[in-house]
Amino acid sequence: NIIIYQGDNYDYPNNTYAFRYRKINNDVATSINIVTKYLNSITNKVFIIDPYAYLIKLNAGIKIDKYDLLNNGNLGKNGEKRIIKEITDYCNYNDCIFLVYESAIGNKKYSQYNDEISKYIIDKYNKKENILNLSIYSNN
Repeated sequence: NIIIYQGDNYDYPNNTYAFRYRKINNDVATSINIVTKYLNSITNKVFIIDPYAYLIKLNAGIKIDKYDLLNNGNLGKNGEKRIIKEITDYCNYNDCIFLVYESAIGNKKYSQYNDEISKYIIDKYNKKENILNLSIYSNN
């Protein structure tokens, strides 16, 4: 790996898969790779409830779907209720894992991100462990 630029905050190119030639903070690149390694080790359906879900899934090579941009504007009227129902219906019959960024709940920095879906998962499912700043919940 040839490093064209190496500084205090980032290397170019970096060691991520999907964002190799993007300027990404070294801590973010390391975190993305740790979460990607975890995701590649499991076979259950994974819901990433995090403002950066899209970024994480792209790097992990996981298909992007409607659960990856859970901003209020993307959900439509009562969209959080629809998403919660879909998650519940699916996870009633299948093993599911949720990666939840709990620090986004009520955080003004993420004011467009829907808190109700995160709160529902925290209340309904079992917390198993943490990976970096993500809490891992499961229905089994």
